[in-house]
Amino acid sequence: MSDGILPSNEGAGYVVRRIIRRAFRDGSALGFDGPFLHKLVPVVVEHYGDAYPELKRNTSAVIGTIQQEEQQFSTTLERGLQQLAGLIREHQERDDKTLDGKAAFNLYQSQGLPREVVQDELAAVGMLLDQLGYDAAEEEHRRRSKGDKQVVVFEKGWFQELKGKYKPTQFLGYESCEAECKVLAIVRDGEPFEIIEAGDSATVVLDRTPFYGESGGQVGDRGSLHVGEGVFEVADTQKRDDYFLHEGKLLHGKLRVGDTVTARVDQQRRDRIRSNHSATHLMHAALRKVLGEHVVQRGSIVQPDRLRFDFSHPKALTFEEKQEIERLVNQRIQANTEVGTQVMAPKQPRRPAPWPCSARNTATRSGC
Repeated sequence: MSDGILPSNEGAGYVVRRIIRRAFRDGSALGFDGPFLHKLVPVVVEHYGDAYPELKRNTSAVIGTIQQEEQQFSTTLERGLQQLAGLIREHQERDDKTLDGKAAFNLYQSQGLPREVVQDELAAVGMLLDQLGYDAAEEEHRRRSKGDKQVVVFEKGWFQELKGKYKPTQFLGYESCEAECKVLAIVRDGEPFEIIEAGDSATVVLDRTPFYGESGGQVGDRGSLHVGEGVFEVADTQKRDDYFLHEGKLLHGKLRVGDTVTARVDQQRRDRIRSNHSATHLMHAALRKVLGEHVVQRGSIVQPDRLRFDFSHPKALTFEEKQEIERLVNQRIQANTEVGTQVMAPKQPRRPAPWPCSARNTATRSGC
């Protein structure tokens, strides 16, 4: 947890959550009343803090996180076990030794009662859980959560042919917002076309491009492609396997596969995106400085008019913390430090830099 792996419902965070909940439940069975596990943190720090300095730096954050998790699970456990006891009685009255899987999953969905807790309670009274029914209910819930979103499969048809014929698109956006490029493919409604005319909507793939393709939370660029009298308005840019897909509509003239076009990014929009992207790095550094080094980025959205930065922290920020974070970010903005871009190999040594670069503020996208 001192490395930033906090309790959650997925990945390593889910492992941490299950360990805490198992320990809390076993401690309760041994006679501990209420949250207790967080009180053991100082003992761990005492024994291992010299070998692992991050334990000393993040002691209070770890204690707070574990205590909060214990309190939440205590409430969940109490409500969930009451309902489970009712279900067990109903099955016992029918002399049914197997608890309905769907009913057990509903306990998890509504009360957060984990499967392993249900299994432990059932084992104590000589009953079993309908595992297949539980799995089916879980899969049905997952399917409904995804909704009816249409998924476009790029690995088949025209895209597969493109990958076999051409190298990935060369990105030029770090150096320029305008470049001469060659049209490799034009696609309409999932089918390749050799030529499109005014009014046609399509996806255009270029051999190289100054357009940034949406990735890492940053939206794709907009702009235009020019060839003779033809103007293709780029409404969005996506990226698939390092091939950049320019989506839009041909406003004038004609556009053919093989044409050399002048690709022009909407630079004012790009500059606003760059500013917001840099702001996410500044915010990340300020958060780590104010709240502690356990804060890690969990996601972000970077648009020309707004940004969103997701991070891990065990409790809500206080008013004073928010004020200090805002002050630090504004301080760095007002310093008006020159910003540049370097494309480096992952293992290439980096020159030590002052705050906020020391907090992993490495410019990696669109010259931010």
